[in-house]
Amino acid sequence: MKLVIWKSLAAIVAVIIGSGSMALAAPPAKLALTGARIITVSGDDIATGTVLIEHGRIAAVGADVALPYDAMEVDCSGKVLFPGMIDPDSWRGLDVANETMPVAPYVDVYDAIDPSRLYFEEALRNGVTTVHVIQGPNCVIGGVSRVVRPIGLTPDEMTVRAEVGLKLSTSPKAGFDRMLQLESMRSAFRELDHYLGQVAERRYEETLKEKDEPLTVGPEEARRRGKDLVRDEDLDDRHLNLQRL
Repeated sequence: MKLVIWKSLAAIVAVIIGSGSMALAAPPAKLALTGARIITVSGDDIATGTVLIEHGRIAAVGADVALPYDAMEVDCSGKVLFPGMIDPDSWRGLDVANETMPVAPYVDVYDAIDPSRLYFEEALRNGVTTVHVIQGPNCVIGGVSRVVRPIGLTPDEMTVRAEVGLKLSTSPKAGFDRMLQLESMRSAFRELDHYLGQVAERRYEETLKEKDEPLTVGPEEARRRGKDLVRDEDLDDRHLNLQRL
């Protein structure tokens, strides 16, 4: 179970019931949140317990946790701790929710994440510690998404995992009806098949040249034989992301 730290504290997220707040200058190597009511989600609630965090990860949760001598202890009496929530689909952290082009699988939300957006602060205050940032629905095929923590000065600092998924929308974008929306999606994948066939044929021919062997088959058979020879580095960004689907 991973720890998400807000300036050092908001482990499992701490949702504080009552007054007061806690913030530290830098995250200690070992941190013990003691005396709180703990909602574990995966098991029974703990009326008065401890959460021990070591090097950014939750090491122990329980009513009787042995504390290392060098752990920083924070008294959370009267407060409630529970695991941070996940926002599975949000574009609110982007400076632009969608590209103007309906099919843009080559873009990455990394380039549009704005760490200063108020949304991230609101998310953290509401107990959300992980956000799947993905383009909005006003597209046919959008860009590559990313999982981030809602705190950090740069997208790199916020990132939990890059290149998580690709946005596809079957709901009509602005100016499209459902038929045009679906046909645009089909057209993108037809073009992908054609492109991959060309790359496969070229890769097969290159392999034969490396072996100093003659080409003895037609284009269709060359494409079939070259299909398994296609590498990610052979594809441009637009088609690389699409073929991952």
